[in-house]
Amino acid sequence: MSRRRLLPLSIHTRLTLWYAGAMLVILVLISAGSYTLLAWSMAQDVDRSLLTVADVMRDAARGPDTVEATERWLREILDPDHRLFQLYGPDGDLRVKSSRLPAGLVLSAAARSNVALGRATFETVDLNGHWVRVVTVPVRRGERLIEVVQVGASLKPTAQTLRRWLEALLVLVPLGVGLAAAGGYIMARKSLRPVDEMSSAARKIDAEVLARRITIRGTGDELDRLAETLNET
Repeated sequence: MSRRRLLPLSIHTRLTLWYAGAMLVILVLISAGSYTLLAWSMAQDVDRSLLTVADVMRDAARGPDTVEATERWLREILDPDHRLFQLYGPDGDLRVKSSRLPAGLVLSAAARSNVALGRATFETVDLNGHWVRVVTVPVRRGERLIEVVQVGASLKPTAQTLRRWLEALLVLVPLGVGLAAAGGYIMARKSLRPVDEMSSAARKIDAEVLARRITIRGTGDELDRLAETLNET
């Protein structure tokens, strides 16, 4: 039993598929780039916001207020803003923490190492099944470490924004490909219509009507030159 041979695709179909494929590649690249840029930009915004709050807390800790006054200020100002915060003493004991942190944030080995060097540390940690972005900032007076400030923010709003953007892309990309395919179909049909007309006219030329000629449109393009060639035969 012979294998059934597949018919080759017409030029019309190939042009339509080419337009749709080209648009698909372009939209996928644009979508991937926009998603990556949005994720990076939002991550930078979160880090800048955390660092700003940590700097404010650090400046407050350096001030003349007592520890009790600083703790009261932190609870009044930061908790309504839904910030997560902790203050450690120089010996690592937890002095104050946000009411939204029943278990508390862990001071990681990397954060401890950077605290000793006087550097801030950014980390993403899993807190009770939720991803939280945390910055750890040392507070120093001269060469002496007096406190360690930790500020965190949930990454749930960021994840929700990225998910909504991804859902929008999943709608827009197929829609764009569909429009490109429709546009390619119309353009291919319009471009190949003179070829169909030329083919139909050539079939009507026989021995009895040799004087019949294919109409030249006067555009001077490849189709006109093909018509002239056929008229000369």
